[in-house]
Parts: sequence; structure tokens; C-alpha cells
Amino acid sequence: MAPHGETTGKMCYMNTEIKNKMRAKVNYLFNYWHNTTKPFMYNVVSLPGDSFEFESHVRGRVGKHWVGEKCIQWMFETNSKVYNKHQKDYNEVINAHSNMFMELYLPTSISPLGYFKGLPTFAWYDFCGNATKERFNCIYNQDVNDNTVAVVTFNARARRPDLLHSMVKSDYFKNSAEAATCEYLTKRLPHVLFSHHYKQKSKGIPMVMIALTNSKTLFNVYNKAGHRFTSAEDNKVLLKGKRKPSKLKKNVKDLYMALLYKSDDAKIMKRFNITIKQLAGYKRTITHKRNQNELEKFIESI
Repeated sequence: MAPHGETTGKMCYMNTEIKNKMRAKVNYLFNYWHNTTKPFMYNVVSLPGDSFEFESHVRGRVGKHWVGEKCIQWMFETNSKVYNKHQKDYNEVINAHSNMFMELYLPTSISPLGYFKGLPTFAWYDFCGNATKERFNCIYNQDVNDNTVAVVTFNARARRPDLLHSMVKSDYFKNSAEAATCEYLTKRLPHVLFSHHYKQKSKGIPMVMIALTNSKTLFNVYNKAGHRFTSAEDNKVLLKGKRKPSKLKKNVKDLYMALLYKSDDAKIMKRFNITIKQLAGYKRTITHKRNQNELEKFIESI
């Protein structure tokens, strides 16, 4: 076991389609971070393994906001076979682009987030394994720079509960890694940008990928876009407690009729399971249609 928890000499099994979706989510979030915070000099930290798609995506964006923009890309690999396989080719890429950024491909375990606190940092701790003490502590209680993002990938279920960090309560049937991440890793990175679940189609343990930040601006912008929650269509699995589809569409005409007959507001909210703000919205619709002399036609069309 490497110092920060990566298992050396073993590859993490992930369905290629699922892994590509995870990278796409991270690429998308990086774009938001880069466009919103517009850092002039910054770190990007990753565990590329056999795929440098995310790293190439970062490389393609350097210089979009500032003349002389500088990016330091930190890539870590503990598997000597994988490192030797990519070292020569990647060093050629580094030499070709050294004027815009510095790329460091290092044959060692990934450093804790606090190591990069000198600059704004976007880090993807793509562990794809148990939330061990070493891995969890890479982010837990680490000093960070302003405008920092940490994305972390853990097993959604633990096959070896004895290896888990003490803060991660062991329960094979519950996503304890997600709960512990959102509770304890938010001390220095208080805003949860998203928490996505990825379920394997055949073999392999399901994964959870969580993104945290200390940038309130990024959180507000990203949250408005509505990407915080797991997409069942994309990821084939629903978050625990996700709301069921609303039944109101069937009963919306009854709701409008109840408002027209001036039924009690509290009874309407209880009957149709809506909030007071939603109720006010339906009332505004009635007022608007009435002022436009279109109310009768509107009710008939529902």
C-alpha cells in the first residue's frame, strides 16, 4: 500500500462507459471553475492512470482568460508499469508546451491537498477504492487556498470495512463514504457542488464521486445550472431519498378549479402537496389569464 492509500500494482476495474461519464462530469466542472474564478496561476492535481483525457482537457483551456496564464499540472502514478508506459511520450508533450504551463508526471503517491495551498487548486482524487485513513486524510482538515475544488472518488460500498477511516462508519449496504465526505471533508471546503453515483452494469463495485469547494461564487453559479444531483438517465442509479415524479400534472386542472371556487388555501396545499410559494404561482397564473381574457380557454386546454 502506498503512503496515501493507492494500491500499487493493481488497476481499478471500471466500465469504460461509466468512467468516461465520470471524466465528462469532471471536465464540465473544471470549465465552470476556470470560467468563474478565472485564476491566473493555479494547480491541477490528478491520478491519470492509463487515460490522460482530463489532463488534455485542462491543457486545451490554459490561456483562455489571461495572457501569460500559468498552470502547474501535478500527475501521480504509483504503478511502475503504467508510469514507464507513459513517461517517454508524456515528457515529449511537456517539452512541447512548457511555455504555457508546467507538467509534472511523478512516480509517487498523490500528495495531500494542503501541499498545494500556495495557489488556487483543482484536484481530482480519483481513488476508486475504499475511503481508507490515508485517502480520507488527503483532504480532511487540510489547509487550502481560496477558490479550491476537490473531487474525490470512493467505493460506494466497502469490501474491507477494517480498512476504512474511523470517520467512515462501516455499512456494506449504505454509502458511508458519501455521508462521511459531506460531513467531515466540508470543514475546509464547505460547499458540496455535486454527489454523483455510478453503478456498474455487470461486475465491479459502484462508485460515488463528490465535488467540494470553498468558492461561494462557484457554488452559486454551478448550483443554478442544476448539476448537483445524480442523473438517473446518465448514471443508472438514483440517490437515496430522491423525490418520486410529481403526480400533480394529472390533477393540475382540479387545483385550478379549487382556486377558482376559492377553497381554503391550507386545504389546497395539503390536498395537492404543494408549498405556499407554489400556490402563489398558480394564483398568479389565474390572475394573468383573467387579465388577458384567456382564463376560460386556458382551463379548457388543461
